[in-house]
Amino acid sequence: MGGTNMAKRKYDPEKLRQAAADWDVHHALVAGVRRLVKLAGGVQEAKDVIDAIAAADALEEERDEAK
Repeated sequence: MGGTNMAKRKYDPEKLRQAAADWDVHHALVAGVRRLVKLAGGVQEAKDVIDAIAAADALEEERDEAK
């Protein structure tokens, strides 16, 4: 049995740091959404909260553009 040659991979430390940060952000977003669903009382209620926030942001943006 001969050994197989495994190609050595060179990992860029900066890319690894960025990937870890992206993973942390992903988990924080998932945890936040789960918490929102729990606090809102369900999935549809959480969607309604998100829609209301988006509508308020749109109104605020329109006001800022009108200035």
